[in-house]
Amino acid sequence: MKTKFNNQKGLTLIEIIIVLVILSILFSFLTGGLFSQGEKAKAKLNKLRMDALKAKITEYQLTYSEVPSSLNDLTGCPSRDPNCIPMVDKEEVLDAWGSPFVYSTSGNSYTIKTLGADKKPGGSGANSDQQVTGP
Repeated sequence: MKTKFNNQKGLTLIEIIIVLVILSILFSFLTGGLFSQGEKAKAKLNKLRMDALKAKITEYQLTYSEVPSSLNDLTGCPSRDPNCIPMVDKEEVLDAWGSPFVYSTSGNSYTIKTLGADKKPGGSGANSDQQVTGP
């Protein structure tokens, strides 16, 4: 007994293409949201890292009665103190995107700044600059 399949309907090429376009649009919205969340998390991580550096600068200031001239002073030892232990690792003076924090001093005050994901001054969202000042 032979069965004829003439009455069966399938998807046309146009219908398949439309479905693929719809799926790709949905996928782009979903992945775009995930990537932007990752950049927001890095921006929050930068704030935590800068606060930790601020605490280490305070410790340095209490130990040596001055603020460090650069963040590299925290990763090494001053020549006047051969018995010291570095206060931070070299990775801790880098922001979440791998760029060094921008550090400046004026007297006993200082500023720690990151330029954001785009590594340029200004910007918004994950590209915005963040800074902490002390003391």
